[in-house]
Amino acid sequence: MLALILESPERLWWSFVLLVPLLIHLLRRRRYHQHGWAAMEFVVRAMQEKSQKARLQRLVLMIVRVFILALFLLAVSSPQSGVSKFDVDNISSGTHYVFILDASYSMGTIDQVSGDSAFEIAKQEAFELLHRLHPGDVVSVLTIGDFERWVIESPANDFQEVVVAIDEIELQVGGGNVKTVLESTADLILESRQAHPDLLHSHVMVFTDLEQNVWTGLVGEESEDGSPLKRLKELGQVSVVGCQVDPRSNLALKSLTCSYPQGAFAKDVVVMAEVECYYQEEAASPGISWYVDNQFIRRDELEIQQGQLSTISLPLNNLDSGSHQVEARLDDDSLAIDNSRWIVFDSPAKFRVLCVEGSPGESVALETALHPTEDPEWPVSVVTINESQVEQQELTEYEMVAFCGANAFTRQTRRLLREFVSQGGILLVTPGKNLDTKSLNELYALVVEEFDFGIRWGNLIRQDESVPLKVRVANHRIGEIFRSNPGSGVNEIPVFKYVELELKPDENSGAVLELENGSPLFAFSSVGDGVLLTFSTSLLLSQSEERWSDLGAWPSFLPLIHESLKYVLESQTKNGHATLGTTPERRVSMKYGPLEVEVKNPAGVVRPYLLDSQNDLYSGQRYIYWLQQDFKIPGVYYVSYSAQGKVVENTMFVGNLRVTESDHRLIDQSTLELLTNEQYTDASTGSLHSKPRHRNWFTVILLLTLTLMLFELKMNSRQSVGSLGRTGVSND
Repeated sequence: MLALILESPERLWWSFVLLVPLLIHLLRRRRYHQHGWAAMEFVVRAMQEKSQKARLQRLVLMIVRVFILALFLLAVSSPQSGVSKFDVDNISSGTHYVFILDASYSMGTIDQVSGDSAFEIAKQEAFELLHRLHPGDVVSVLTIGDFERWVIESPANDFQEVVVAIDEIELQVGGGNVKTVLESTADLILESRQAHPDLLHSHVMVFTDLEQNVWTGLVGEESEDGSPLKRLKELGQVSVVGCQVDPRSNLALKSLTCSYPQGAFAKDVVVMAEVECYYQEEAASPGISWYVDNQFIRRDELEIQQGQLSTISLPLNNLDSGSHQVEARLDDDSLAIDNSRWIVFDSPAKFRVLCVEGSPGESVALETALHPTEDPEWPVSVVTINESQVEQQELTEYEMVAFCGANAFTRQTRRLLREFVSQGGILLVTPGKNLDTKSLNELYALVVEEFDFGIRWGNLIRQDESVPLKVRVANHRIGEIFRSNPGSGVNEIPVFKYVELELKPDENSGAVLELENGSPLFAFSSVGDGVLLTFSTSLLLSQSEERWSDLGAWPSFLPLIHESLKYVLESQTKNGHATLGTTPERRVSMKYGPLEVEVKNPAGVVRPYLLDSQNDLYSGQRYIYWLQQDFKIPGVYYVSYSAQGKVVENTMFVGNLRVTESDHRLIDQSTLELLTNEQYTDASTGSLHSKPRHRNWFTVILLLTLTLMLFELKMNSRQSVGSLGRTGVSND
């Protein structure tokens, strides 16, 4: 709706001067007393003929003078068109401003000259704009970030309250997406207009450092139906205030992983940090400091240049048994939040394994490989049961469940195993005497013919005992130890009987060992957060005529199992820690009865959590869990589980930054102008200011005023000449 607002309406109080021309007009009217004079009769007749025209000229002159004064008063009141007035609770009669402050972590970048962060500049820009708003305007405030939230949702007319609220906004530890924020903004504006029908105009102000990653979701969609930008442009005006800074340098720790060079059950661990140099103005040798269990170990210098990626290793030997934490910390640079990273691991890795036998002796080879010593401190413990006991087990107490020859799965068992794997467990399956490929396929796929677990079981193949099939190592990383040791004897393992396996062709499934005819013998699959290990032949140690193979008796079967578990551990350590900005679900076992949960965050604040329950997606059974909602500070979180007032278990979780906005790549000006349909110019502060789309009528009205003044002068001069002429006639 086209409307008119005045930036200085108080100047209209001078409107009383419009009475001046009227007073002058009235005062100039004279009352004449008539006196008979024969000599003037011809003059009277002439004046009567022109009196009507003179009166009309004087009236027009008065109206012109009134218009001149009125237009001048209107001009000095700074009129603008295109904005409609509205009224909120009979208080507001201005514009609804929506301030969107980018609180994503890149806003913490420090300017090398001023020493201010982009976030501090954004707040200052918002404060300055608030001071320029008029008493009738109202403001809402929203932040961009993983924790998107309304700071002030209902339009506020108390600007001091808005200043305090903006000042209390904290920088977040995650990225952001301006698209979702603008969608919320458009919804708010529509809701506000429904509640206040007179609220007809809005102005959205985005204060941001213009990082490309924040704007990615909008590029190319600005004109599409349903696009939040298009909706906001239809509702009012969208402006961007650029708060970018000029940083000196920034290196970021992109990942922190660990490996077990001597195997998963040794005490030697190597921690590896991946560092990327995004920008660096001058040559330098930045350093990385290592802390193990909160104790400084050493500092390494990096030889890295802009655009390079480097990996630095920290070998740790003979660690004490138990859980450990390692922090890698880069030297200070322009963006501090991406300079640290943490990892938690066990040394040696602890495994609790549940073996389920289909018939006696089918798990012996696996048990021997997992627990090859009588050492009571060996980190692997094995419990063996039969198929009928599976549903009575609490699978969350184990890291690995192995079905050795147990191939008949009830519906409930299938659900329990799917839940176990999806939550990060390791499931190992081998065929056996009581082979049931139909039941196996029902376990491996939610719907038959679909490869939900990445593998499909086929036909049982019996090989002529005189010509057994040989084994070869495939290209999977687990098999690297055997490819580098040709004398391991893997090629000499005879296989007499196996089940054909068909692997889904994707990156989640792959063969570690295969037969000489290409059929997989040992396959690895990633399923959810867990892992599936599948053998196509039995591990039963037997020399009978019905034997499957000698795989379980092979001397290198132990390193095969250990290398597989090492690979799983390294993969889960790399991907298993939660990312800040998420709300991870923590499942708990109820073997101790009712539990109390307390979490100490990296700042040392302890918070209790309440347990809840819900049905599992796969098993349908109810499970107990808690949601770690206060997961907003990078570092190590200490979790304590208590039952009846006694601590029964302590664990550690790590929260690390998801590195997305460390590269300081800004959205270019032309793209930004295309998105907002506004022109921008760089200010001395580095901010971008928009050219208003409203039309200012000051110049036009002033020109019109001057034109009328010239017209008035011309009319006044004519009237003066006419008056002189009449005076001359009367004097004659």
